[in-house]
Amino acid sequence: MNSQKIVNLILSLLKVGDSKILPSILSQTELEPDAQHRALQLAHILSGFYHTFDYTLSLEFQEKVQDKSDGYIKLCKKIHADVMKQKIKQEELIVALRNLHQSTKIYQLVPKEQHPQIDKAKALLNTL
Repeated sequence: MNSQKIVNLILSLLKVGDSKILPSILSQTELEPDAQHRALQLAHILSGFYHTFDYTLSLEFQEKVQDKSDGYIKLCKKIHADVMKQKIKQEELIVALRNLHQSTKIYQLVPKEQHPQIDKAKALLNTL
């Protein structure tokens, strides 16, 4: 199982709310136990991004509203509070996570404070 398949598996399980079965699935693959452990660490990081995602805290959003009026910021936050808009942005997050190894988009979709976690996830990916 290559690293892209592992990422796809993790994200699929997150989307359907079944990430708790990942250890069982990994144990049935050809992955060595240490690789399974790294995959679980990666899953923990990706799960954190997925479950705490708030586009209005993202670097992209913050750059968009930088130096804007309070009214404009409030309007933008209201727009992004819409359920459909949240789903669209969450899907953007999934795509960015799926392309973690070849794209920098994820850095724009999370707060700057989470960037070290992205780097950790990329490092883990390179070991799988």
